[in-house]
Amino acid sequence: MIASADKRAAAMIAGVDTPDAAALATLHDIVLPPAVSWWPLAPGWYVVAGIALLALVPLALHAVRRHRARAYRREAMREIDALERRAASGIAPSDVLAELAALLRRVALHAAPRERVAALAGPDWIEHLTRMAGAPLAPAVADALLRAPYARDDGHGDAGPSVIDAAFVTARRCVRRHRTAVRSGPS
Repeated sequence: MIASADKRAAAMIAGVDTPDAAALATLHDIVLPPAVSWWPLAPGWYVVAGIALLALVPLALHAVRRHRARAYRREAMREIDALERRAASGIAPSDVLAELAALLRRVALHAAPRERVAALAGPDWIEHLTRMAGAPLAPAVADALLRAPYARDDGHGDAGPSVIDAAFVTARRCVRRHRTAVRSGPS
């Protein structure tokens, strides 16, 4: 049998036509089927996509609520920036400090009950601001913020530029660190 296979191979090489050589000449290359398409998807992928979308809905709702809950902080930061620009243009330091103290009071009222925050004065108000800022207030800033609402235009409440700058830094820190709970109900 090996001998006959060798004879056939030798005959093919020599170009002799045998029935096997003719059959080999008519063969074509292997034709591959077309690649499997990604589209349309199998039904299981639609289920996976639906579950993924359902999982994203609560996350999106939470993100929207969180963004809305922080709107007061963004607005307060814009007001601080505007007040700082006005201070640079020459507004009286006592007016700057009075507006900054009022702004901090509004920020504090946003999250805490009015009865608790509105009644704070003196050392209690400074203690509340210290908690909001997360660090002790400089004594000059604390004193300036306490006296500012009452020291307008009397000439005695004017603070130096360093106190004004420190008050702006403190106000920004208070607003940045201030937190309010994200409400899950309708707004």
